[in-house]
Amino acid sequence: MRVALWEPRMPEPPSGVRQPSATAGATPPTTNEVAVLGTGCPACDVLHEQTAEALRLAGASRVRLRRVTDADEIAAFGPVPTPALAVGGKVVLSGCAPNARALRRLLAPHLRSLRRREGAMRARRGD
Repeated sequence: MRVALWEPRMPEPPSGVRQPSATAGATPPTTNEVAVLGTGCPACDVLHEQTAEALRLAGASRVRLRRVTDADEIAAFGPVPTPALAVGGKVVLSGCAPNARALRRLLAPHLRSLRRREGAMRARRGD
């Protein structure tokens, strides 16, 4: 079965008219941030709890877990089914809420990358 994707084209604004940014007022993601995207449904609550548990089990105390419920901030990540999980500003999971064990496996490469970056930064500083 083939599905055609259609993206509506928005008319160009008149010259001199400034369009508001979809991320206006949004906090820019950091590399050590995990964001749970969702408007507050029960599945979003479960994903947030399971992600917190997965980060705790992985010993990722320096990773910031943030909950994004603002529709404009969620839209800045693109069209994603919620609940969704973003690591360092990139969506890595959407549309489901796996258990903490599966989330830990999903987050493992991202956490290793973070640890390597932190080690390189310490080496440069001479810590």
